[in-house]
Amino acid sequence: MIRGIIFSFICFAVFSCSKGSNQLNNDFSGTYKGTVIDSINGQYHSTLNNHSITLTRNSGSNNYTITNGLILTNTATILGASFTISRVTASQSASFNVVEYANGSFSGVGNSILNVTFYQNQVSPTTNAVLATSVRKCVFTKQ
Repeated sequence: MIRGIIFSFICFAVFSCSKGSNQLNNDFSGTYKGTVIDSINGQYHSTLNNHSITLTRNSGSNNYTITNGLILTNTATILGASFTISRVTASQSASFNVVEYANGSFSGVGNSILNVTFYQNQVSPTTNAVLATSVRKCVFTKQ
């Protein structure tokens, strides 16, 4: 009898912990539509309304492919409710390199709202000085 109770307790503890810690349970795949506010070198540039991006989860991982994104980089990582594109050199030329990254988070019912900021910097290939910066602040809602 005591063995049965202990076994039941251990099973309960193992399955309870496993469920909460599995980051792959959430799938954020889908189309998100919303507003993008662009600034260049800290100055407002424009607003893009009704822009859509699509996130498609890569099988068995927390990596997502971005379709119709706002920067050259098209892969993001989603852990928990955090959206991240790690800093990457997306393009290179003799004049400048393009360095991109993004960070954001999901919120709302069913994590249906994505607040994300995309960064795109032009960087000198010789001095690593930032020559220009583009920032795109976005609020998207899952469709």
